[in-house]
Amino acid sequence: MTLRPATLTGRTVLLVFAAVLLAEIASSTLLFHVRREGHVQQVADLIANAVEMSRLALEVAPPAERLRMVRNAGEGPGLQPPQARPPLREPQRHVGREIARFVRERLGEDTPIRLEPPPSRALWVGFIAAGERWWLVMPGPRLEPVPPWRALALLGGVTALIALLAALYARHVARPLRALADATRSLGEGRPRPVQPAGPAEVRTVALNFNAMLEQLQTNERERAVMLAGLPHDLRAPLARMKLRLAMLDDAEARDGLTRDCAAIEHLATQFVAYLRGLQSGALNMQRLNLAHLVRESVARYAAAGSEVRIVDAEDGDILGDRAALARLLDNLIANGTTHGAPPVELAVRQRGECLELAVRDHGPGIPPDQRARALEAFVQLHSERQTEGACGLGLAIVDRIARAHGAELVLGQAQPQGLLVEIRFPLAAAAA
Repeated sequence: MTLRPATLTGRTVLLVFAAVLLAEIASSTLLFHVRREGHVQQVADLIANAVEMSRLALEVAPPAERLRMVRNAGEGPGLQPPQARPPLREPQRHVGREIARFVRERLGEDTPIRLEPPPSRALWVGFIAAGERWWLVMPGPRLEPVPPWRALALLGGVTALIALLAALYARHVARPLRALADATRSLGEGRPRPVQPAGPAEVRTVALNFNAMLEQLQTNERERAVMLAGLPHDLRAPLARMKLRLAMLDDAEARDGLTRDCAAIEHLATQFVAYLRGLQSGALNMQRLNLAHLVRESVARYAAAGSEVRIVDAEDGDILGDRAALARLLDNLIANGTTHGAPPVELAVRQRGECLELAVRDHGPGIPPDQRARALEAFVQLHSERQTEGACGLGLAIVDRIARAHGAELVLGQAQPQGLLVEIRFPLAAAAA
C-alpha cells in the first residue's frame, strides 16, 4: 500500500499538522472541561444563594407582598408561586446533573429540582418558605457554559501558522533532495552533472558523496575512453601496411580474402570510434536541426549506392542535436536494416505531441521481445555467426547512446507483418529550449 502524500514535503507537513492538531484538541478539551467545571460550580452557588435570599425575603414579607415578588425568569433567577406547576423531568444531561448535585449539597438532598424541555430548558428549584413550596427558576442559557470562541479561534490560528512554518521548512529540506534526484536522473540519462550541497548536514553529506562518486566515474570513463580510442588508432598503421603488401600479392584469391579481413578489422575500428564519440555527450555541438531534412540526406546517399531505402513519411520539425552524431545514428539504423534485416528499409518522421518521432523499419526476421534489451548493450551479438562478418555488436548500442545524449527515448518493436521497428522520440526544439 502506498502512503499518501508520497512526497517528503507532504508527509512532513502532514506529520507536524497532525501532531499540532492533536495537541490543540487535547488542550481545547482540557480548557473546556476546566471552564465547564468552574461554570457549573458558579451557577450552583448562584442558585443556592438566590434560594436562601428568596427564602429570607418571603419569610419576612407580609402575605400580601409575597405575590408581588413573583416574576418570570429573564436573564437572572425568577420566582414562581406555590400554585405553579413545575416540570416533571429531572435533569439528565451532564451539566444539569452536576448543577443539581452541587445545589443539593448546599440546600439538602431532598431539594426538588426539575428541568423544562427544550427550547427553554429552564431549571426549577423548590424550597419551603412561610410554610409553602416556592420555586426558583433559572433560565436555560445561564446553565450551559459559553464556548470559548476566542480561545478556539486563537488555537486555530496558531495551528495554521505552525502548519505554514512546517510547509516552508519541509520545502527547504526537500529542495536539495529534489536537486540530488534530478542529478541522479541526469546521470542515468548519460548527462552527468554535479549537485550543489545544501540543506541539513546529512543531505549535504550525501550531495558531497554523490559529487565525489561522479568525479570518480568521469575519471574512469576518461581512462576507459583513452584506452579504447588508442586501440583503433594503433590498428590503422599496420592496416595501412597490410593493404600495401596485399596490393603486391600475385595470388588473387588470397589477396581478396585478406582484403575482406582488413576491411572487417577497419570496420571494427570505425565502430569503436563511433561508440566512443557517442559516449562523449558533452562534446556534442547542439544546434537547431530539421530532422526530416537529415533523413532525406541519409536516404539519398544510400539510394545512390544502390540500397533499397525509402521515406514513407517526413513531417517537418526541429530538434536540438549534433549534425554529425545524428548522421551517424541514421547511418547505423539504415545499415543495420540492410545488413541484418531485409529490404526495403523504410523511414518516417512524424510529430507526436511535444516529440518528433523517427521510425525505421526493415522486413527481416526482427528481434524477439526477450532479446531486445540485450540488443542495445555494447558488444552483444545476438547471432554468433556475425562475429566472422566483422560485426562487434555496437550498431544499436551506438544508436542508443546518441539518442540518450539528445534526450530522446529509443524503443525496439515488431513491425507488421514482420521486421524490426526502431522508434526514437526526440523532444521538439521549442519544448526543449
